[in-house]
Amino acid sequence: MSRGWAALLLLSIVSALASGCNVQRRYRYLIPQGYTGWLCVSFGVPHAPALPVEDGYEIVSFPPSGIVETSTALRPGVGYGDEHLFYDGDGNRNVVTSGQLGGGFTESSGSARKVEFWVSPDVRRDQNRYVGRGVPVQCGPFAK
Repeated sequence: MSRGWAALLLLSIVSALASGCNVQRRYRYLIPQGYTGWLCVSFGVPHAPALPVEDGYEIVSFPPSGIVETSTALRPGVGYGDEHLFYDGDGNRNVVTSGQLGGGFTESSGSARKVEFWVSPDVRRDQNRYVGRGVPVQCGPFAK
């Protein structure tokens, strides 16, 4: 293979890898360390504060209640690079693993949108207890 073809092949591989890493950032969800329960964000709420931006992410910082309201409009869609992090009182952040992040959904009411999802130390174990058939979604921490 000539140097020209090798360089072209290398450039093609690097471009393909780089385009796969170019995921648009959307939300960085900050969850209190040790929190278990439903987390709810109401977007498009008039007179609520807008979400701050950090490293290209809009920051949704949950208080212990698990409920946030913001005037920022929801950016719906798939393929975004959201982050879910636990935070503690010292400002430390730890990634929420897939085994700690339960399902969720979005509700609409007029121009307002509400995103709801849940976290638990073990979502498989807690699936039926907290979000099984017939268990209502209730924003906030799970009962102990």
